[in-house]
Amino acid sequence: MRQKNGRFICVQILQTLNILFENIRNETSLYYLLSNNHVNNIIIHKFDFSDEEITAYYISFLKTLSLKLNKHSINFFYNEKNNDFPLYVEAIKFFNHPETMVRIAVRTLTLNVYKVPDATMHRFILDCTATEYFSNLVWFIRNHVLDFDNLIRNNRDINNRGQLISSLEEYLDHIHYLQDIFLLNVDSLNNVLKDQLMNRLLIPVYIFSLIKRDKFSRVKTIPQRKDRRFLVIDQMQFILIEPDIKKVGWGIVKFCDLMQDVEVANDKEDSRSLHITIHKPVNNIYVKTSPPILNAKFTFDDHIRCMTAKQNLIKGRQRYIYIYINRLKTIIIYFYF
Repeated sequence: MRQKNGRFICVQILQTLNILFENIRNETSLYYLLSNNHVNNIIIHKFDFSDEEITAYYISFLKTLSLKLNKHSINFFYNEKNNDFPLYVEAIKFFNHPETMVRIAVRTLTLNVYKVPDATMHRFILDCTATEYFSNLVWFIRNHVLDFDNLIRNNRDINNRGQLISSLEEYLDHIHYLQDIFLLNVDSLNNVLKDQLMNRLLIPVYIFSLIKRDKFSRVKTIPQRKDRRFLVIDQMQFILIEPDIKKVGWGIVKFCDLMQDVEVANDKEDSRSLHITIHKPVNNIYVKTSPPILNAKFTFDDHIRCMTAKQNLIKGRQRYIYIYINRLKTIIIYFYF
């Protein structure tokens, strides 16, 4: 494989081995091929992974091997004496590979490994790789969540909705993968994954997103034009509607955002007015403030309507947070029970 035509040889070897192991049905033949440690030597060989074709065949080969794992064949891959498990260790290096099919193959392989009932092998994973792998995995998911949130909030062009759908599908793949790990009921691994999820994703991203870092007093109001709008508040959203002068009773939605992001304060000089500010969420933990996406003075017909609007805005934000926290509570309870 180190010869001049090494790339061609590597591709042919990986392709042939993949087909060979994929079609083996007899356990005796399988054990014969796995003996003498030749397969592990191929696994740890330094292939040129900058070559997409070699990477694809290599990962496919590892996934095929993982499909043959059971309580007997695991001994050909995990060496308890040397405390070494190349099939698993080499595979998880590709967990965040840019190619989607490679990432999916790695997830399939890890699940095939975790479900093998071998306590010694599980101890190796727990001691040597679990914390690092799950930490990197959750951090990878966290970054995807933040990118997905930013994509949703800034996606105004209907032609880009395909990217939004693709990102959502990948997010759901992450969730299903985490669920599959938990459903294997390997307590030692589940506990590590729970800790990583709580400390790197659920608390800092989901729960802390409910805590506002920006205060109304920090925002400088710039006088702008006056518009007439209907203020509508539903269970989750703050909506501004412009009356349609051509159709009585009709209106056009001009602004919409989550109730979580709304801040409201009285006007010191006019009891019929409220100052409403909505900040763009901060996705970067090093950035403490963000410019408001809405900063306006709302003047109502009378004091009673003004106070009613303020109460509904405050209650709406509290209701949103209550719903959000209860959904997170459901997830957390599922993790721990």
